Amino acid sequence: MTEWNNSHKNPPKIGQEVYYFGPNIGIHIGKYEYRDSTNVENGNDDPQQLKDQICPHLFVNNNWGVVDACDAPRWLPYDAERAKSWVPLPPKEYVEEIYGST
Repeated sequence: MTEWNNSHKNPPKIGQEVYYFGPNIGIHIGKYEYRDSTNVENGNDDPQQLKDQICPHLFVNNNWGVVDACDAPRWLPYDAERAKSWVPLPPKEYVEEIYGST
């Protein structure tokens, strides 16, 4: 089984195309982006509170939209050639949770 990377602790390179996974959204393909929360403009009286709530790790899919690492806590590198005959399984801990230990 392929080892998935942690989106928070070991994010991809900015602009890298990846498979990203979340238990509520499944597996998708998209590009990784990093949002610098210091550039956030809002009407909030406490900008630090807003910055603390924003997850800067984003996955962008043109068809599905944008999710952050809280919704997609795992990722794998995407390889277009390999993808012609291979699709990754969800991360091991989620497979075991659903199907039991293998």
